[in-house]
Amino acid sequence: MGAGCAPLDNTTLDGTPATYLPGEFRDTLAEHNVSWRAGVDYKAAPGVLLYANIAKGYKAGSFPIASAATFEQFLPVVQESLLSYEAGFKLSSSDRRFNASGAAFYYDYRNKQLRGKIVDPIFGVLDALDNIPKSRMLGLELDTTYSPANGLTLGLSGSYLNSKITSFIGRDTAGGVKDYAGSVIPYTPKYQMRLSADYKWKIGNAEPFVGIVYSVRSKALANIGGDLGLVVTPDFRSSVPVSKTYTIDGYGLFDVRAGASFNDGQWSVMLFGKNVFDKYYVTNVFTDYDTIARFAGQPATYGVTVSFKMR
Repeated sequence: MGAGCAPLDNTTLDGTPATYLPGEFRDTLAEHNVSWRAGVDYKAAPGVLLYANIAKGYKAGSFPIASAATFEQFLPVVQESLLSYEAGFKLSSSDRRFNASGAAFYYDYRNKQLRGKIVDPIFGVLDALDNIPKSRMLGLELDTTYSPANGLTLGLSGSYLNSKITSFIGRDTAGGVKDYAGSVIPYTPKYQMRLSADYKWKIGNAEPFVGIVYSVRSKALANIGGDLGLVVTPDFRSSVPVSKTYTIDGYGLFDVRAGASFNDGQWSVMLFGKNVFDKYYVTNVFTDYDTIARFAGQPATYGVTVSFKMR
């Protein structure tokens, strides 16, 4: 045989015969739940509303839809439950030029559905949908708009999110058993912010407008335990960098638009540009067998839209 090759012995890792035969997978999943919500609103002053809510909701259990190598990858996950606590405010100035809303929240999850790993005796470490017994998120969010002059609107919004897995023992990327308590929940950037400015004016029957948006987000992780880097087997090539394999770096994007509407908004035309400075950024990281793929975000994109409202 050639270098690095060996004959297929048709046995699994545990020594049993490997048939490699396809087959039909059948299973059932029957669950029930009761969702509920309770809240209170208080109008503290003209234009000032305070509120608090508590709610219980569910995400249905499901069977993964995947190109699977083993039936174990098709095993269902049970329903995910969320107990949420939220308190916030909404306010508006008397002249409606300034508006703001904000909230603090705490999310308590049970059996959150996330992509994890299983170990198959034939194909090794594989992806599979998994239930995380306990996890939580807490955060703050704020959204404001201000119109200092007729036609000009400035916007500022942002959020802070702290996420954590509080109970989960699963498999790492090398197939080892690991306690992930304390790890960050994937795809939960700690900070996000959006700044915008829009201006419109009247010229006869037309209403031209221009706008710019800058959005920024901090880094996130694309895998359970991604902050620990890629866990490798002893024969993994040392030349491959693994320390930040599952890190999605933070990035900021600029979008612009300009156009005009006519006949009181009956029809309009708009030119737009997204990611106008052609920022290279990553939106996801995915592992499949011995392959690691990083998915790039949309490059600089320009276009035009035309709309018409029937009356």
